[in-house]
Amino acid sequence: MWSWGPPAVVFTHGADGGGNAGAEQVSYGGVRNVLAALHGRRPRIALMTAIGVTNRTGSYNPREAGDPSDGVVSRAQIAQVLVRSLTSASATGKTFELVAERGPATEDFDALLGALYADTAGELDAVRDAPDMPLPQEPERVREDLRQLIAREAREA
Repeated sequence: MWSWGPPAVVFTHGADGGGNAGAEQVSYGGVRNVLAALHGRRPRIALMTAIGVTNRTGSYNPREAGDPSDGVVSRAQIAQVLVRSLTSASATGKTFELVAERGPATEDFDALLGALYADTAGELDAVRDAPDMPLPQEPERVREDLRQLIAREAREA
């Protein structure tokens, strides 16, 4: 019998080629809007972004061949990992990158996810990410959204 756990959100997004403004609308605005729509509820969230989405000053790292020789992961595999990350306590508070490798498919997701380093609480960047844009350099509207989110969480605690 399937056992349902706490509420969960699988969130995938990617900009449509609209440049920095499009990326901000989709990547940042989409997450902001979903968090606002949750009205303080705290479901488990699996968030998938496109490669390079947090690198605001660099150029996108394009795929070259568009086939398995350049590390393509199937949509079915991506879906499986997203769902398994929601159902595994080992994935809580962790950021990871999904890349293709030759060999048998992973079956023990708890062990795989359990071996990952956890993100540092309160930090904006994931545990092994290069530092992203420092908070003081974020646009004021982003900093205001963050202040409102922190204030709402403090009221609900």
